[in-house]
Amino acid sequence: MNKTMNHQIKTVKISRCRLGLLMLMLGFVPATPHALAGDEGASFQGLGNPTDEQSEVSAVSGDGLVVVGRKGSAPDFRFGDNGRAFKWTSSDGFVDLGTLGGYSTAKGVSDDGSVVAGYGTSFRSSPGVEGWRWTEESGMVGLGSFGDDDPDPPAQARFHSQAFGVSGNGAVVVGESTDPSLENAFRWTEQDGFLNLGTLTGGGFSSATAISLDGRVIVGCTSDNDSPNLNAFRWTEDGGMVGLERLPGGSDVNNRASEATDVSDDGAVVVGEAGSSTGLHAFRWTEQGGTVALGEPSDEAFNSFATGVSGDGAIVVGGAFERSDDPSESNAPIAVIWTANGGAQSLQELLENEFGLDLTGWHLEQANGISTDGRTIVGDAFKPANVGDTYDFEDPKEGWIVRLPASFIASAGVPDDGANMGGSSSNGGDGGTSTNGDNGSSGGGSNTSTPAPTGCGAAAMASLTMILLGLGGFKVNRRYSPQ
Repeated sequence: MNKTMNHQIKTVKISRCRLGLLMLMLGFVPATPHALAGDEGASFQGLGNPTDEQSEVSAVSGDGLVVVGRKGSAPDFRFGDNGRAFKWTSSDGFVDLGTLGGYSTAKGVSDDGSVVAGYGTSFRSSPGVEGWRWTEESGMVGLGSFGDDDPDPPAQARFHSQAFGVSGNGAVVVGESTDPSLENAFRWTEQDGFLNLGTLTGGGFSSATAISLDGRVIVGCTSDNDSPNLNAFRWTEDGGMVGLERLPGGSDVNNRASEATDVSDDGAVVVGEAGSSTGLHAFRWTEQGGTVALGEPSDEAFNSFATGVSGDGAIVVGGAFERSDDPSESNAPIAVIWTANGGAQSLQELLENEFGLDLTGWHLEQANGISTDGRTIVGDAFKPANVGDTYDFEDPKEGWIVRLPASFIASAGVPDDGANMGGSSSNGGDGGTSTNGDNGSSGGGSNTSTPAPTGCGAAAMASLTMILLGLGGFKVNRRYSPQ
């Protein structure tokens, strides 16, 4: 039920809040491209891109039937300031969810796919963005912003909110909003409106990225007074905001940023990414085992990140970067899956080598979401103009959906708390600071007012990711040729 972050130039979640163009189209043309079926019951399907359009996927419903994300025109699509939110099913293809007055992007979806949450430019948020909640009955409805009903807001206040995740029944939305000069994480319901979740002690920023099935556990990242970087947190109504242990190693605090990106159905397992002296690592956290680096799929892979976890917390998906053999080419992003028995694996190599799928012409750059049972995984891919070409940042981008057989899930195993899922790992760390909410409360402060900089999946990781990717385009060091 999370939004999952995009690590390829984090568009507006990095929160550069650019105003998109108003696209006066009535809807997306349904597309139901043919799915590739493997020898062992696995399948792969691109969502399909009409001419001159691209798509990126953010999340999949718990039942694995509904995919949500953003779809728009090239060539500016990757920079996040154009496009419209969609929901996709195999029967209906793309369904346009509309906008609040500019561009829109979907980031989270309920368990049955009936409720979608996201953000975009609106007539009242310009030049910022506004979070929204969508249902078939109501359409897209803006959530507003902290203090938007304040008759006398501070002079520096700015209307701004972003929604990144939604609970299983769709009743609770999480994200971030302005309060009044920095962004803070929120929990929103139709009945109660915004609850400001506050920050760690001494912090000025927080963002909620995902929520448990029942809406009682929220995760994300926050600043605190111990470090200039951000720290992953887990929030509950009883315990408030608690920082998760950072990965150990190195005295350079710039290597210690961390973010929680998803949480299991019961809230007991948290996944995300964290920096250490050896780079960026995907992590899995439990109360008993602490923060554990999951490792990388090969010696050539590095700087991994987790974006999603199955309902029981056993299967993790995300991505990593693959070192280029050519110094003139940048390092390539690859989709990764972690299991107890399989460790860290390239998802594309798993599909090709174990299930016999022919993915010629595709490069799976990252996985962004996973269903409750772990069998359905969604993400983004590059598609080059010609088979055999070196993949380039400007190649068309297309969302995809993978379905794994039940036999694979049964053999994946259940990780022990603290167990490594493939690669060098570290347990514990120097400890997150236990927290208070806003104004010293234990779960969130008052609903105040408005302005703001950025999002968790950004502020913490944007600097690390942008250093890895560079400010320009990059080439993927993987070539395909006909079998």
